[in-house]
Amino acid sequence: MKYFLFALFAVMVALNTNAQTPSKPMAIYRDACVKLVSGIDNNFDTYDLGDALDLFKKVRITEFSEADYNAVDSTTISNETNPTILFVPEYADSLIRNHMLIDLENISIMRKGEDYDVQILHKGIKAGKTVCYQSAGQDFCELLVVGESKAIIKLTVTNLENKEQYVGVLDRDGSIAYTQWMMSSVGGRFEFKIENETDKDVSIVIAVN
Repeated sequence: MKYFLFALFAVMVALNTNAQTPSKPMAIYRDACVKLVSGIDNNFDTYDLGDALDLFKKVRITEFSEADYNAVDSTTISNETNPTILFVPEYADSLIRNHMLIDLENISIMRKGEDYDVQILHKGIKAGKTVCYQSAGQDFCELLVVGESKAIIKLTVTNLENKEQYVGVLDRDGSIAYTQWMMSSVGGRFEFKIENETDKDVSIVIAVN
């Protein structure tokens, strides 16, 4: 009996682990973000930033438009701040060329198309605050949040079709959170709440597939 229970537990762990394996494009995008943060942390290391640039270029990225999502209330808007870094190839390239953080207004990004692997949204969250947004999805959905160095974030996704909640699996000391879920084939709305559990403002990117 003990052997049977142990085997059952092992299978359940394996299933839960497999259930949280990101798609290939999302995994590549996550790795690109990790390399970008590492490059910044290591005094704008050109090897890490170069790896980030190469990985970003392997994924078709599009930006969220204003019509793609909405803040759930005015509190979210007041808890936002401007991001200080961007998780895109243009920004990685600028870091390689300038060896310093530069004004984001000087980064030219024009990316909006129908064919994409991941859809991204950059945000800044004030220290100790929470933001919450809604968007639309259907069938298999996944959501990744990557924060800057030393960020500690908590992610909760709610499928508004059935009110089921999904807590993001944390990685890299809490600066990355990921979850996935299923929605109906006709599509519906979901809500994603992100909490900044640090005492400083943090820049994040939200990636949805």
